[in-house]
Amino acid sequence: MSKISVSKKIGKSTIQVIGDSAETMKEILAQGAAIATMPDTCTVCGGEDVTLDSNRTSEGYLYVKVRCLNLKCNSQATAGEYKDGSGIFWKAFEKYVPKEGAASSTKEEKTTVTTKEKEVDDDFSF
Repeated sequence: MSKISVSKKIGKSTIQVIGDSAETMKEILAQGAAIATMPDTCTVCGGEDVTLDSNRTSEGYLYVKVRCLNLKCNSQATAGEYKDGSGIFWKAFEKYVPKEGAASSTKEEKTTVTTKEKEVDDDFSF
């Protein structure tokens, strides 16, 4: 069985989607499009030091975002999901402002993919 892969460099990591030939070409291209359109530069400050980040709330919601690592900027682009569940799209970068009291009222499980010392290829298969 053959595999089709799409890679995208984001900050210092590389994200890869691997499609199986058993999937339809349209499904593979849709997965690839989500990766290919992932922002790799912050549109607020113009910085290229960004990372893929995610968190899951205690209510079970999963948020995936590209976060600008410039502490003065503190912006992020969040992935939105189509209502029919057929894929994701990327929203524009916005300044992140924590909600008042959010840290105490919502427990979040956070996963960050970031590298500071050296470039590392991180493979993500959806």
